[in-house]
Amino acid sequence: MWMHIDDGNYTKAAVGIAISDYPTGPFSYLHSKRPHGFDSRDMTIFKDDDGVAYIIYSSEDNSELHIGPLTEDYLDVTHVVRRILIGQHREAPALFKYQGTYYMITSGCTGWAPNEALAHAAESIMGPWETMGNPCIGGNKMFRQTTFFAQVGGPADRPLDYDFGFPVWSRVSIYWHRKWRLPSGWRGLK
Repeated sequence: MWMHIDDGNYTKAAVGIAISDYPTGPFSYLHSKRPHGFDSRDMTIFKDDDGVAYIIYSSEDNSELHIGPLTEDYLDVTHVVRRILIGQHREAPALFKYQGTYYMITSGCTGWAPNEALAHAAESIMGPWETMGNPCIGGNKMFRQTTFFAQVGGPADRPLDYDFGFPVWSRVSIYWHRKWRLPSGWRGLK
């Protein structure tokens, strides 16, 4: 399990790694570190079809995202890292892959204040990434932050649906989930 590790002053800016024989634990905490030697804020792990897993994290004081493959045992980063969305101040990356294209939704770095999400697409997970605009439609496009995408089965004419979750930030965080169906939501943006 990979996780964001920080202290009360938000200065540690690291990732932590823990292992278990079962998804429900118990876990043994291995260590924390700054991946690739950079500060790490909001982060996620994405495992591709070929079994290679990648870490994607906000870095450089949240001014850009970094992405790089993990080692084969998933317990460390390799030396390869790519800086993406430089100067865009994005956080809370959540990724999925659909028909060979990688998609990512990010949130702006506005703390507790809501902001519009941005969708991004790439033919290679290492980029280049194209910013596609706000994927949210309807009256309230203030998306908050993504936390995950989970692939779920769909009917034959729509083989993949994705559930995604996001918290609505307030003093008490309430977890919301919405269903995102492809291709209607994404193909219109590209």
